[in-house]
Formats: sequence, structure tokens, C-alpha cells
Amino acid sequence: MNPQNDSFDIMAEEHKDKSSPEEIPGLKVDDIHFGIMGNDEYVAPFPKKTLYCSIALFIVGSVLVIVGCVELLVVEDKTNGLALLIIGAIAFIPGMYYSYIFYKLYRAKTQSERMRILREIPEM
Repeated sequence: MNPQNDSFDIMAEEHKDKSSPEEIPGLKVDDIHFGIMGNDEYVAPFPKKTLYCSIALFIVGSVLVIVGCVELLVVEDKTNGLALLIIGAIAFIPGMYYSYIFYKLYRAKTQSERMRILREIPEM
């Protein structure tokens, strides 16, 4: 026997995780990394933070675009209005896009369509 190999085997046994997926009955490695499977279908969690952020971006972007347009029309110095308009557009575009995605999720007819839409939405 090689004493060097024995020491590695002893160290490996000491640091072995007792709750590895192989030791838990009915649980697969894929369940750990990708969520728990139920009835052979993945149940994705609803991304509440993404919903709140998309609504906030949509509202803030809308307000900044409106204020920027008013500034451009009323005030003689157009730089402030243009800056608000650009910043508002930068906030409005992703807010509108993800708000539309959530609206599509709400209006989805089938469960498979809902799951496809949920997989497209990033989690925060």
C-alpha cells in the first residue's frame, strides 16, 4: 500500500458532504441546480423584484419624458429638457418592454405559454 494514497482517501472521507444529492432519496442532482420538479414540469418562481423594477422604470421614465418635453417647449434653455428627455427614454424603454412581457404573462392562455414567458424574464 502506498501511504500517500491512504492519506488522501482519509481526507476525502472526512470532507465528504453528508447531505449530497446521492444520499437523499427521490432527489436528483438536476433538482438542486434548476429547481424542484413537480409532475415532470419545471415550476419557475414568479420574479416579483423584476416586476417592481420594471413598473418603477416605466413610471420614472414616463415622468422624465413628459417633464423633458415640457422643458423643451416652455423654457428657453433647451439643454435641461433634452437631458431629461434622454434619461427618461433610457429608463422608459426597458420599463415598457418588461411591463409588456408581464402583461403577456398575465394574458397567457396555457400553462406552457406562461412557463415559456417566465423563462424569458430575468431574476434579480
